[in-house]
Amino acid sequence: MPVRPASIDWVIAMASLQTKPSLWFRGLSLYWVLTVPLVLSIASSTVLVGCLLYPQMHLAPRSMLWLALGTIAGAISQGLILRRFLAQLNQVSQVSRELAAGHLSHRLPTDNTVVELSQLARAINQLADQTQQSLQSMQTALTASEQWLAQYSQISPSMIYTYGEVIEGDISGRQGRFEYISAALEEIGEISVEAGLQDANAVRGLIHPDDAAAYLAAELESEQTLNSFSHQCRIVTPSGQMKWVHVQSQPQRRADGTVAWHGVVVDISSYKQAEVALQESEIRFRQLAEAVEEGFFVYDVEASHYSYVNPAYRAIQGIAPDAGPDSEAQWLARIHPDDRDRIVVALARELQGENFDEEYRYTTPNGELRWLRSRAFPLLDGMGKVVRVVGTVENITERKRTEAALRQSEALFRSAFDDAPIGVALVDPTGRFLRVNRYYCDLLEYSQDELLQISFQDLIHPEDLAADLAGLEQMNQGMIQTFQMEKRLVNRSGTVIPVFLNASCVRDADGTPLYSIRHIQDIRDRLEVERIKDEFVSIVSHELRTPITSIEGSIQLLGSGIYANRPEKARNMLDIAMKNSTRLVRLVDDILSFERLESGKVELLKEPCQVEDLMRQAEDSVQSLADTAAVILIVHPLQTTCYAAPDSIVQVLTNLLSNAIKFSNPGGKVVLDARFEVGGVGGVGGVGGVGGVGGVGGVGGMEKPTSPTSPTSSTSPTSSTSPTSPTSPTSPTSPAILFSVTDHGRGIPPEKVETIFDQFQQVDVSDSRQKGGTGLGLAICKRIVLQHQGQIWVESRVGQGSTFYVTLPLAQEDGHD
Repeated sequence: MPVRPASIDWVIAMASLQTKPSLWFRGLSLYWVLTVPLVLSIASSTVLVGCLLYPQMHLAPRSMLWLALGTIAGAISQGLILRRFLAQLNQVSQVSRELAAGHLSHRLPTDNTVVELSQLARAINQLADQTQQSLQSMQTALTASEQWLAQYSQISPSMIYTYGEVIEGDISGRQGRFEYISAALEEIGEISVEAGLQDANAVRGLIHPDDAAAYLAAELESEQTLNSFSHQCRIVTPSGQMKWVHVQSQPQRRADGTVAWHGVVVDISSYKQAEVALQESEIRFRQLAEAVEEGFFVYDVEASHYSYVNPAYRAIQGIAPDAGPDSEAQWLARIHPDDRDRIVVALARELQGENFDEEYRYTTPNGELRWLRSRAFPLLDGMGKVVRVVGTVENITERKRTEAALRQSEALFRSAFDDAPIGVALVDPTGRFLRVNRYYCDLLEYSQDELLQISFQDLIHPEDLAADLAGLEQMNQGMIQTFQMEKRLVNRSGTVIPVFLNASCVRDADGTPLYSIRHIQDIRDRLEVERIKDEFVSIVSHELRTPITSIEGSIQLLGSGIYANRPEKARNMLDIAMKNSTRLVRLVDDILSFERLESGKVELLKEPCQVEDLMRQAEDSVQSLADTAAVILIVHPLQTTCYAAPDSIVQVLTNLLSNAIKFSNPGGKVVLDARFEVGGVGGVGGVGGVGGVGGVGGVGGMEKPTSPTSPTSSTSPTSSTSPTSPTSPTSPTSPAILFSVTDHGRGIPPEKVETIFDQFQQVDVSDSRQKGGTGLGLAICKRIVLQHQGQIWVESRVGQGSTFYVTLPLAQEDGHD
């Protein structure tokens, strides 16, 4: 057998290897799979062509044959390799198409000869596994979602729907159908789901007629713009119930050009009710805020303006009703300069979250100064920053005035306590002094500090102590609230002072006694008056008994018949009885008149009077008395008008004239005069005391009186300080009528001038019997004159006569018609 060239054996070996790629080519890269067979084929073909073209190579035919066979084998091997590669590549393509079609169960073999194809197969298989896992997860989630959606549709109060158009057209021609409706339709619209799916108008027809046009317009706008659809409207259910619903959906343009809406319908009736309630609440708030007298405001800190003020705020600030509120700077500028710095500091604290509560003076735009009180409460955001301030403003001007008045009242109370004309003391339940006034100290001759160191028991007369302590104990125990008693106190000098005690108890809210208020009044003057009164009663009794005894004796003698045969004696007894009866009547009348005037129970009815008429009436009343006494009566009338009680003034003039006549000598003169006085005349101030008619003395002196003498005259009662004696005459401050009655009799001794206007006071005790006086005439005159806001007084000189003066105001008194 001939020997084959080594090159031929290499080619055959290579061809053999190419027919079994799994042995050698497995795991080769695609580069070498394609490159090596191609190189071998090119080399074999080149050798074969060279042998044919160059005979000089002298190759044996057999060698040429093997070379040709090797070349053919290489080409066949290369074709087989490429065929296998292309088959594997085609397999990858087919599996890829299956995977893309969704058949995720297909997989590529990963034992390919070519490394790149093995890597690609593994990557595709891994992607398929991941995709299948994702699809399975998505399917699981989709199944769960569909189950949740089905369950939610059954239990959700919101109606979920899909509504698709069938025919496009304008608003009136648009038609469609519901593709899906949840079960909530039956709860919200009272229509079954089947009825809604069968007929869309059954659902759309629930819309309230008044809201249908707006709903369709909103739906058309959503269709044209494909913007989200959101609309609220009313529906009317088949049962007649009206509800508010909110429809929210998203439009979708489908391939056929129609629009579908996927949405939800929510029953918002409760929210609408809450909204209405909120609106009503806001209305009530505004009504309340606008009705109250207190100003109310809301201040936006970030915007630096008032977002709301009520009408009362404007009224308190003095701002016009249609004007906006002042800015904070304007408000601060109107605050009184003495208060502004304090308010600025408070505002700074307010911005730190502190409440604002300040009182300050504020000047309104029209210049009125008011006291205001502002209270504000800062509202904070989540970061603790003040964003809004809500507050009130109150006009406290009246309160400030009241407080000032209260302070003044308290000052007056302290003054009234300290300067009271009676003793006032606050005493604790044990009897110790807590506070005493000046009168108390002066009465007892102790200082306030000294009295605060002792108790009232130390000042009481031993014989009165037990009764006072018993009253205090009853008050402390609540048995009595007040008690009164007369008792005696002993001052520092040992003087026993009779006082009247009036005590009351002050308790706390629980009824526990805190202290007692004790008023003591010095009753020494009262006791003296009572003594004088007792004397008065005794005198009255004596004065009444004398004429009664005389009358009784005369009548008894006449009744006994002892003078039956003696007519002269009987007539004399009868005259005595008649005179004493007349005296008794006059005495009783005077006593009654005096008591009525003294008690103030008689109200004199004043009216315009002609002064001349008053003087003439008095003249007529005493003319017969003057004729009997042979006294010349002279009257100088004054033609003017005064305001007085005419009968009372006539009584005064008559009493004065009758006194002057009775105490004048025969042939003497009594003058009644009247004139105007505007100033410098004594006698308008009034006469003090409790005077009475006394003997005035005989007539004497001037025919026409001149002005009264100065208050410093020896006959003028200026030096008297006793409450029972006349006061000093003073000059009139307004026009007055000055009456004077002048006689030239015996006059009045200086010591009697002080007392003749007291009751039952006479110059001579025998005058009542000799002249027939009652001792009350001048006392009655004095009280009548005082009720006319006038004055009566006398000027007299012993042995020369007396002049009685009376002044009456000329003008009408305030408060009278």
